[in-house]
Amino acid sequence: MSMSNGSSGSFIDHGPKADYRDGSRPQWIVDKTVSKRDFNAEGARDHSSGNSLRSSTGSEMSDVSPMRGKLSVDVEGVVSALCRERKKTKRLLRDKRRLEGEVIGLKRENTSLLECNRLLAEHNSSLAASVTTLVMKHDQTQFAVTSLASQTQEIGVTVKMLYEKTAVK
Repeated sequence: MSMSNGSSGSFIDHGPKADYRDGSRPQWIVDKTVSKRDFNAEGARDHSSGNSLRSSTGSEMSDVSPMRGKLSVDVEGVVSALCRERKKTKRLLRDKRRLEGEVIGLKRENTSLLECNRLLAEHNSSLAASVTTLVMKHDQTQFAVTSLASQTQEIGVTVKMLYEKTAVK
């Protein structure tokens, strides 16, 4: 692939089965010779204007800074797009970490709520058993009151009869 100003480059693709854990990743190899005079002039211009690529994109792009003026507009556009995508990626990774933290927090809350629900179910069962016992005791008490009322009435009738018999004699 030929670039502007006689520089050439090629893209090394390690393929879809590349092992990225060891640091191997697709990369550009650019063969460009920059004379010391070009390097110094370009560096002086970049540093004097305060607009060097190094200051705007970080140390990853520091090796591109001396050649910035020599690169084609397409390459600068690609570099700019890569920087934008890198910022988006960082933002997405930051959001992902934040969401993962929220998920962990929600899982903890869910576990806590499940335990509370289990305890409430146990207490609900105990309460239902207590209510059933109270209803049975209420029924027994109601039966006893009815029985006592009946017996009291019988005693009253018997006392009245005895009183009438003794009053007549």
